[in-house]
Amino acid sequence: MAKTMCSHMRNMPHNIKKVTEIVKEPQFICKKCAHVSRKDKYLCKPIPII
Repeated sequence: MAKTMCSHMRNMPHNIKKVTEIVKEPQFICKKCAHVSRKDKYLCKPIPII
């Protein structure tokens, strides 16, 4: 299972390249924490952005 955005954000200074790669051209938003991602596997409770 992929790490969620919450996990990546806790270590932001060390994961800045990974985080920017994940949020580029977002397709999903998390209902729980409002993070965005281009793939649903990175979010806790993803829903598609319309």
